[in-house]
Amino acid sequence: MDVRTITAGHLVTPDLIDKFDIGVGDEVFMTGLFTAVPGIEKNLPIVRHGNIAMMPTEQIQTELGFADVYLIEARSIGGISGSPVFVRPTALGKGMLADGSSADMFAPGHGAFLLGVAHGHWDIKESDMNKPFFTHDGKRGVNMGIAIVVPAIKIYETLYRPELVMQRKKQEEEMLRRNVPLMDSAKPQKDDKAPFTQADFEDALKKASRKVESKK
Repeated sequence: MDVRTITAGHLVTPDLIDKFDIGVGDEVFMTGLFTAVPGIEKNLPIVRHGNIAMMPTEQIQTELGFADVYLIEARSIGGISGSPVFVRPTALGKGMLADGSSADMFAPGHGAFLLGVAHGHWDIKESDMNKPFFTHDGKRGVNMGIAIVVPAIKIYETLYRPELVMQRKKQEEEMLRRNVPLMDSAKPQKDDKAPFTQADFEDALKKASRKVESKK
């Protein structure tokens, strides 16, 4: 599979929301698997478009209870869950009207940021509105067209938990230790599984050259 990464600076955090005025109405899109047509030789992706419908400042009810989530106006389907959801901030500018006057104009801005991860569609019966938990009715067919998004700030908070930061630091130190050639006085014994460095290659090449010269 192809693996692509994004920087932490592209995650929609509270600071990024304030900087680009990200909010309700901004365009969103998500790429996932269309389970009805998954593909034979490789997975075929499908792209869903919509807009931010709600960015509540308090927890809202979902089928798993109350949670900190965003809601987007985009129909969630099987295969979309877990997909990255990107938002394109709205750009504000001045435009010229037919009568020669100017007016504020809105258009999709440049670039996109990771709003969060698709969790599935939001659907709840009116009779269950006050219940902390309820059973989802799969017989209702078409959902309400509102999808749940786990906010990117939750991903950020998870990635930067102290224990995970420490674990990554140890892994980086281990990789650095393995990739740095050792000095002669600190060379490992033959039993140690040290990496084959460029110096080792050059030594082996010299030995092979001397053997060829001696045969001549």
